[in-house]
Amino acid sequence: MASNQSLLVETSEEDSFLAVVRHIADLLNEGQVRTALADTPGSLFVTKCESLLAEQHFAELLTALVQHFDLLFSKDTDRGDVECCINIACHLVPRVAAAGQAAAAVDAVVEALTSKTDSHADLRLAALTQLYNVVVDAPLQLRVLLRTLAYAKASNLAGLLAPVVKNRVESWVKDFDLSVADQRTLYLASADLLRSSRKKAAGAKDAFKLTLKALATFEGEDPAAVAAVKGVAADAVADYLRSADVYSFDLLEAPPIKQLAADEATAPLHQLLQVVIAGDVKAFEVFRKEHAAVLEARGLVAEDVQSKTRIMALLVLGGRRDEVSFSTIQEALCVGEGDVEAWVVRAIGKKLLEARIDQMRRTVAVTKCAQRTFPGAQWRALLAQLGAWKDNLHTVKELVGGQSDTGMSRGVPTSIPLRA
Repeated sequence: MASNQSLLVETSEEDSFLAVVRHIADLLNEGQVRTALADTPGSLFVTKCESLLAEQHFAELLTALVQHFDLLFSKDTDRGDVECCINIACHLVPRVAAAGQAAAAVDAVVEALTSKTDSHADLRLAALTQLYNVVVDAPLQLRVLLRTLAYAKASNLAGLLAPVVKNRVESWVKDFDLSVADQRTLYLASADLLRSSRKKAAGAKDAFKLTLKALATFEGEDPAAVAAVKGVAADAVADYLRSADVYSFDLLEAPPIKQLAADEATAPLHQLLQVVIAGDVKAFEVFRKEHAAVLEARGLVAEDVQSKTRIMALLVLGGRRDEVSFSTIQEALCVGEGDVEAWVVRAIGKKLLEARIDQMRRTVAVTKCAQRTFPGAQWRALLAQLGAWKDNLHTVKELVGGQSDTGMSRGVPTSIPLRA
């Protein structure tokens, strides 16, 4: 009677490495005429790798395998075999790390995997993520991560990593204990990948947020470092002006943004940013006539920017007073009286205003209004207020504690009885 039991055979990691070596050897021997006496490219490769493994020359063994990654991608028709072989090869990296050669090994694997973007790009990307998982050194993990993000973008596979990047970027910053400079690099690389994702709308919004996080790290930074991100800052401003969802902009006083005003090429863009944040619709009309080329060069639609400026004008009015007349809104937004309600409803729909329209009195009662900008000075003032509030709470706690102790020592009740 036949048995259906499976036979489990225990293998070592060395056996796995040799299995990959022999698989590559078979690919090397394809099309070769074999004789009993002559060595083949495959047999020579096996002999070399077996010797390296026996002598524990793991760095040289990894180099030998890496040199044939393209052979695996080009000749192997089984995707599972390719993925398995490269994953096993990646597990040589910890062996090499023990010998203090991890950085060179990681770089060699990364270079081999990212050498082409038009040949099994998805498998190459999967292999990069596997390499990231086997590397234990945080700086090297960051290096692999950055190269993986760049490769995903270059091979048009950003969408595969976009959800992971969106959810993990902040935990990466904490887990790697990154310096400010490395945080900046990771934020910008992540933003670059999200911006190239096929989900353009959501990707652009998330990319904008990460770009602002990066630009916020330049306070007190060397002028040369600030100048290096001038293009990034200009793009961030253009993204803000283009967005129909983002209305708050806290970095108006940040060095990367302020520097735009001093450059002839970017000064008009900085001027437009100030006009929009101020909600100055009349100034926008003047800008539109004088700098139409700036709008076109940045891919900005004048009507869309005008609409954003009008919403900002509403926020300016809402932040100054509790009740605003229709006529005041009409003048600030440069619209007809019949359009006032529509603009107020639009701002409410975007959750930028909480207000009630009184059609009889022709007024808008504002109960809540979004902040257009919250610069560093306001953050510092808020921090001071919170500090004072915390100190007051400690004082009250000490007073209550003191009175409780005194009341107990004198036999005075510490609670007030309820009367019927």
